[in-house]
Amino acid sequence: MKRTIGGKLTYENSLWWHAIIHMQSEVVKILLASVYEPTQRQALLQTTDGNGKAALHIAVNKNNIEMVRNLLQGAVDAQAIIFQEDNLGMNAFMLAAKKDHTTLALIIFDKTRDKYGLLK
Repeated sequence: MKRTIGGKLTYENSLWWHAIIHMQSEVVKILLASVYEPTQRQALLQTTDGNGKAALHIAVNKNNIEMVRNLLQGAVDAQAIIFQEDNLGMNAFMLAAKKDHTTLALIIFDKTRDKYGLLK
């Protein structure tokens, strides 16, 4: 299956997607650290599969706390990946709530408080 990254096609069998699909948190952390250009790192995090799901969607769906933390930490703009919607209009926060992944919902919410004017 073909995937898109920054408007360019890539393939599902890339190291990035293998690490995401198999929830290899340390590999993802290393890959993110190896992408020095912030816009390229952000584009990698916002790469989607055929259903519009990015890495954060997949990690939330699998309730992988470590992976979610690594992805958010590696983001230049965490809110952009949190509020990125899949083809069904679901973002990572909505997915965490729907799946009743309370810990993940709190982790994600903590990264979005300033968007809602909740930071003091």
